[in-house]
Amino acid sequence: MNKLIIRRLDAAKMFGVSRSTFDDWQRPDSKQFKPDFPKKIKLGPNTVGYLKSELDAYIEKLADLRG
Repeated sequence: MNKLIIRRLDAAKMFGVSRSTFDDWQRPDSKQFKPDFPKKIKLGPNTVGYLKSELDAYIEKLADLRG
């Protein structure tokens, strides 16, 4: 199975939000924290990415919740 990794800025663009908002979704001390958001993958000392399949599934979940 081919797993595509998306870098942080591109992942934020998938959701149409700023990088700071995207980062807030993952910070437990933020009012915007989303505990079920896909976890980042450390690619290097200062680089993270996300599995595209997990981001896509999260977008589908949001779409399903809109009623």
